[in-house]
Amino acid sequence: MIMFTTKMCHLTAVVLDEDVDSVTKELLKEGVLHFIKVTDVSDDIGSHVTNASPKVSQTKISETRKRIETFFNIINHTSTDIKELDVSKLTYVNIEESNSVLDELAVDIQKIRNKQKNFQQEIHKLEEIRRQLDLFSGLENIDLTERYMFLSIKVGTIPVEKEIEFVSELAPIPSIQIKLGEESKTETTLLITMKRDFERVGKILRKFEWKDMDFSGDFTNLGIKAVSEIDTKIIDLKEKQEKINDSAKQIVMSRKEILGELWANLRMNELFYRIQSFIVKLLKQ
Repeated sequence: MIMFTTKMCHLTAVVLDEDVDSVTKELLKEGVLHFIKVTDVSDDIGSHVTNASPKVSQTKISETRKRIETFFNIINHTSTDIKELDVSKLTYVNIEESNSVLDELAVDIQKIRNKQKNFQQEIHKLEEIRRQLDLFSGLENIDLTERYMFLSIKVGTIPVEKEIEFVSELAPIPSIQIKLGEESKTETTLLITMKRDFERVGKILRKFEWKDMDFSGDFTNLGIKAVSEIDTKIIDLKEKQEKINDSAKQIVMSRKEILGELWANLRMNELFYRIQSFIVKLLKQ
């Protein structure tokens, strides 16, 4: 980018204390201005003036503005260009009230992120189960006594009428359930989980009157089915992640106008108090 110099005039202004805010606002309307400290121009004046204290911390205003920009990033929204700011809409900014609005939005977004995190953890665990199955080329080659085996594979029975509730209880735990058969009032199920979830799974099995049993059937097709079940669950979880990510965008979009107005006012206040940071007050003689 080529930079061109522009001729400028030097202006030193003296205004009444009661007119400082209105003069600052007028200067802000001018757009491009370069301010310098009065004390930088004259060393002698330093003992006769003191720095003016802005009513609101520029740092707090800036931090609050940047919080809004993090929400805008969720919907890929670009903040208003400084040139388009309407100074006539500039109002006093209450940082606490502004942050209160953002806190409410942050809570809603955090709930969604927590759900996304939980889904991702489930995906990682299911992928780990799949890697274990791939490592042993299917269920038929797995030695459950292997020291480094991280899977827990059980065959057992549960009451038929409790099947739906049983599957629902296991849903939060990365697991694969394959129905092997049904006889009388019991259902035979192959259950694959991670050993690290032993206690959680154990409580559920006891609740549903699970009874372990030996299985001497062919594991070959079951291994293929287990991998297919895992892939299906992972696809389902990723779809849920996408939907919940869309809901986060919808929440921000529903408040986009309010956030835009708040951002613009914060940015103008930020510039307003930046201008005032160059103002000094004459000491009473």
